[in-house]
Amino acid sequence: MRGVHVATLVAVGLLLGSFASAQGLGDVAAQEKQKRQASGAAEAKVYTEGDLGPSMAPVAVPETLPAAEGETPTADPEAGGEGEEASSADEERAQAEAAWRKRLEQARQEEQVYQDVIDQLQLELNDTSGGVYNPGRASKIAFQEENQQLLADVRQRIADLEEEGRVNRYR
Repeated sequence: MRGVHVATLVAVGLLLGSFASAQGLGDVAAQEKQKRQASGAAEAKVYTEGDLGPSMAPVAVPETLPAAEGETPTADPEAGGEGEEASSADEERAQAEAAWRKRLEQARQEEQVYQDVIDQLQLELNDTSGGVYNPGRASKIAFQEENQQLLADVRQRIADLEEEGRVNRYR
């Protein structure tokens, strides 16, 4: 009989102990939030369409760059030498090559911007901690598809510029 009383007391003690220490999911979340705030963990930067929209517009580059003051190739009618024609042709070729290089560099920078935006959006889409069906997911997917199309256009423009460089034998 004494064994039954001891077993009952042990069972009651274990049950009361488990009820007293039980935490709800909300309590655990609140403790985790306090722990993160105490550790000083930096909040992740969230990019919105407002942050990205205006900077994503393609920058237009004129086909020919305007000549700076004093750089206009004019032939001196009195000199009329053949050497000056060759040097002006070399200058024009150098200016054309410089303009081509500038367009190519700008297109490559644009490509990098679009790729960075696509990568950031993909990271946000892969994060399912907020749930798969959150309200902004569809707009992020649409924005990502739009940027992928713009990236494809820029890559085609780069390929065209590289072909132009090969045809004109730019180095």
